[in-house]
Amino acid sequence: MKANNKKIAILDIAEDLFCSYGSKNTTVRLISKKAKISPAMLNYYFGSKGNLSLLIFERKIKQLKGRQKELDLKNKTAIEQTLVYTNFYIDLIVEHLPFYRLMMKEKLLNENEIIVNLIDSYFKSNMETLRNVLNKGRNEKEIKQLNNDSFVMIVSGLLANIIFKTDNVQDVLYHKNVKQIKKQLHEVLVVLFVITLK
Repeated sequence: MKANNKKIAILDIAEDLFCSYGSKNTTVRLISKKAKISPAMLNYYFGSKGNLSLLIFERKIKQLKGRQKELDLKNKTAIEQTLVYTNFYIDLIVEHLPFYRLMMKEKLLNENEIIVNLIDSYFKSNMETLRNVLNKGRNEKEIKQLNNDSFVMIVSGLLANIIFKTDNVQDVLYHKNVKQIKKQLHEVLVVLFVITLK
């Protein structure tokens, strides 16, 4: 296996372990064992567990940001764009739930400033995208009285509920719960927008 492919394989394994055990409890020995390499080889590729951790978060967050290119917000009203964006973000969380939980745990532990800042920047950029959509609606007189910060807080709370209070992603009930959450979010958004249009 080429060196670059080997590094990618190790990163994939380490990411899974981090999501399962947390970055703090995932040891170099455990990563080496699962990757079938020696600790010395792991150190050769990444220098330290700290460097490996940073690479894991940088790589995954870059992948998640790249998924936003799939969004099609053209020729849609601000309300439609908001619904499309929030549904997209829910699906993204569902698809990568273990990693989103890992990010939240890292934020709570607050032991690695660089990684925490990276995570904060990612979440802030997502909420900023939502604010931009709302501002567009306000500028085009489609949305009048909506408090952007309050609205973003509501959406953030619903998304956090998905991350913290859902169970096995393979469970049929889990997917039913996600559909229910989407329905509830849609109803909340519609009510909020109707209020602002009065």
